[in-house]
Amino acid sequence: VIIASMLVGTNVLAIFGISLPILRVGGGLLVCATAWRMLSRAEGDDVQEKAVRAASEMPEAEVVRRSFFPLTFPLTTGPGTIAVAIALGAQFPRSVVPYLLAAVVAVAGVAVTAFVLYVFFSNAGLVLTWLGEMGALVMMRLMAFILLCVGLQIIWTGWAELNMILPQ
Repeated sequence: VIIASMLVGTNVLAIFGISLPILRVGGGLLVCATAWRMLSRAEGDDVQEKAVRAASEMPEAEVVRRSFFPLTFPLTTGPGTIAVAIALGAQFPRSVVPYLLAAVVAVAGVAVTAFVLYVFFSNAGLVLTWLGEMGALVMMRLMAFILLCVGLQIIWTGWAELNMILPQ
C-alpha cells in the first residue's frame, strides 16, 4: 500500500483534482482524529471489550483472514501514512533514471519499515508483559500524543503550502 501510494498516488490525486497541500491537510486531520481518539479513549470502552471477546472466540483461520482489514490497514498503513507516502512520491524527480533511483531507495525504506514493524508486532506480547498494564497505558498515551503532534505537523505543512499558493 505504501509503495503503490508513493509511485502512483500523485496520478490518482490528479484524476480527482486534489492538490498536495489539501492532501496534507486532510491526512493530517485524519492522523489527529486517530490520535485524539487514542488519547481520550476510556479504558473500560465497551466496544473494545466486545472486540477482544469476539477475537478470542474466533478460530485462527478467521483471524488470519481478517488480519489485513481492520487490523493492518488503519494501524500501519492508514490514511495518514498514505498521505505522507503520496507526498514523498510527489518529490521524486521526473526524469527516468533519477526517478528509478528514488523509487528503489523508497522501496528499500519501506522494506526496512516493514521489517521493523514485523519485529515489533511479533514481540508485542513480550513488550506488553514487560511494561505491565500501567506501563502499557502510559506508553499508549505517549504514542498517541506523539501521533497527534505528527498530525499537526502534517496539517501545518499543508497549510503553509496553501498560504504560499493563495494570492495575498
